[in-house]
Amino acid sequence: MSWDYLLVQATNGAVIGVIYALIAVGVTLIFSILKIVNFAHGDLYMLGGYCAYFVIEASAFPAGRDGRRDGGAVRGSHRPRAPDADAAL
Repeated sequence: MSWDYLLVQATNGAVIGVIYALIAVGVTLIFSILKIVNFAHGDLYMLGGYCAYFVIEASAFPAGRDGRRDGGAVRGSHRPRAPDADAAL
């Protein structure tokens, strides 16, 4: 496992954690003021996800060599493996 991969995964985990924390703070704030559980935050989070998906699909981002979208942070982490020492003999 390379350090680049570990750094990308740690960053992704931190971003998802911050998003979950913001949603939890919003639900807690609404519940503490209104004394009613309001689940509209989940609806807005889902709507934002769909909007982001359609904006990315409609934009002109180039696809990577395997057909998927090319992630900028992961671009240089896929290096070819060194040939086997036994194969050289």
